[in-house]
Amino acid sequence: MAQLRVIIIACAMTGMITILIMLAGTFVLADAVPAGSASVPQGGNAVASKRTKNLVITITGSDGRLKGGENTFCVVFQKRETGEAVDLQNVSVEFTLLVGRIEEEPIRVQLTGDRVGRYCGHVNLGNQYYVPAGYYVFVLYTDAAGKKRKERLFLSIKLRTPMADCERATTISAFCSRTKRHEGLSMFRT
Repeated sequence: MAQLRVIIIACAMTGMITILIMLAGTFVLADAVPAGSASVPQGGNAVASKRTKNLVITITGSDGRLKGGENTFCVVFQKRETGEAVDLQNVSVEFTLLVGRIEEEPIRVQLTGDRVGRYCGHVNLGNQYYVPAGYYVFVLYTDAAGKKRKERLFLSIKLRTPMADCERATTISAFCSRTKRHEGLSMFRT
């Protein structure tokens, strides 16, 4: 604590107050929620989560991640203070692939209520050509007062399977072959 005071005094004397403010900002987490910190109902692991003024919105998947191709997922709404499930209307999700600063055409998914506060659906994210693939996930819903709301979360999809690595390698003039001796895939440069 004494060292921190010395640093603050030195910064104030040298006019480096902006550096002090920037350092202070790194210790404050405003709206970020680690993926595993929100309580997740049975049947899914947290993929992404966000706190709003009154809610915690969590996207869950069976294995805690989404991948290229077919995915089944749920969106869970809980009160921020109590963790109690919240019933909402017209819940839908838009997955928007990010290519640099460009946002591609969104994939829209209408969700159905599984139980109070939990809405599930299926999405096909297709082949992933970017590693990692970044997505904005917009969760749209109507709250109890009838007001339409939209919240943005971020997802990163990484290729983790040997087949995906093999397919990506073919774009850099390599080919893949399946061997009986090895159960996985092997890559050879041409």
